[in-house]
Amino acid sequence: MIRYCLPLLCLLFFISTPAQINYPFKQSFAIESDEKWFGGAVNEGYKMPFASGYSLDLYGNNEGNQAGPYLVSTSGRFIQSKEPFQFSITNNGLIVNSLEEIKVEKGGSSLSDAFRL
Repeated sequence: MIRYCLPLLCLLFFISTPAQINYPFKQSFAIESDEKWFGGAVNEGYKMPFASGYSLDLYGNNEGNQAGPYLVSTSGRFIQSKEPFQFSITNNGLIVNSLEEIKVEKGGSSLSDAFRL
């Protein structure tokens, strides 16, 4: 019985340790006047639109449900990636740490316009 305890404890340790990754790209984007951001993880919906101080790392973290590297804004802008990324909202900006270069794209002038693309 004792010989099974150590491997089991090691397995539990590795399962409970969050994934760590070094993102090679760090980019900052200005938030436009009255612009609000949504997206990332379904279970974080009650925190949307995101307020200053909010942060989420999508690499290995789906917040217990569905998550995706896609953000949309009320001014028609959006961010999407094939790879997970980490993002933070500050008083006047959006900071994105990613595995690939990220661009903020314009899909129209509203949240629904950005979502349709």
